Amino acid sequence: MNPFIKLALLLSMGGVITIIAFTNYVKSHQTASLHSCYFNQMWIEVAKEKWSHDNHKSDTDVPTATEVLDYMRRITPMWCGVKFPQFPNIKAIPTCFASNEKYILGAVGTRVRCPQTAHAWGGADLNDESFRQSYRTH
Repeated sequence: MNPFIKLALLLSMGGVITIIAFTNYVKSHQTASLHSCYFNQMWIEVAKEKWSHDNHKSDTDVPTATEVLDYMRRITPMWCGVKFPQFPNIKAIPTCFASNEKYILGAVGTRVRCPQTAHAWGGADLNDESFRQSYRTH
């Protein structure tokens, strides 16, 4: 076989492998960002519920961002197996990864909402109940 054909075949195989690796990286990054956005919402919801319970509030009461942040510092996110030292030191409520906008906190009885209707790269609507049910949450 001609050495130039071998070289061309080797280079084309390397290109295909590079394209596959890059698309897998992009997909995993998008999925991780989507999950992080959703898990941040769950963490905020737990903080709101704990605030409501500790202060004898009803489902229609709305906590301030400062109160939610204070309770977020007190709890470990439910997906963490151990207490990491950075959680009590958070400076602000996390923002949506896709748009860097603040989450819509709302009343205790309502779910925290993502500022975006759907993430362009993930196509998922984090405010959709069927998306939440895929995680089998409360």
